[in-house]
Amino acid sequence: MKTIKTGFGIKKIEDCEEGVLILQMRELLTAHRAALIQRLVSDLPIYLEYLFHIKVEKKQLEEIKDRLNFLKNSSIDLDKYNSIVRQVVNQEVTHVTNELFYQELNECIGWHLNEPQLKLVHER
Repeated sequence: MKTIKTGFGIKKIEDCEEGVLILQMRELLTAHRAALIQRLVSDLPIYLEYLFHIKVEKKQLEEIKDRLNFLKNSSIDLDKYNSIVRQVVNQEVTHVTNELFYQELNECIGWHLNEPQLKLVHER
């Protein structure tokens, strides 16, 4: 039995063939990211101001929320979370931190914040 500890609780998954274990990890990590996104979206203006030092207009805020919700409803890319997957495969107990998740979310948000600037440069 593998034990995975997250900020949302403790999950136990069967210690089985690596391929099956990886599929179970994808589901677990996708659900964890979705919960983080749900929490983030509820306080998105505060998060943007704190982390990116920016206030966005209502339209841009809705676009960022839409982008995050799209990400929330998509399956996780295990290549980005390979270090967590390897820990679970190799250890009985794994503590999953949010660092990799927030890195992905911040890249998504940062790309969206920089997109208008990219359009301006491209239009010239």
